[in-house]
Amino acid sequence: MGSNAKVGKCNVTENMELAIKYGVSAVPTILVFQGGEVINRQVGAVPKTQLQEMLAV
Repeated sequence: MGSNAKVGKCNVTENMELAIKYGVSAVPTILVFQGGEVINRQVGAVPKTQLQEMLAV
């Protein structure tokens, strides 16, 4: 992904349909998409280095 990565934020309380669609049951949950598909998921807070590793696909 590298420099092409885009970051978005969703309030799952206000957008319950998205939370259900992607199985978000805890906050924070980070979903990494590629080609419209979830390719990685992390539940809970993580260090910056781990986020960088998630995006280096």
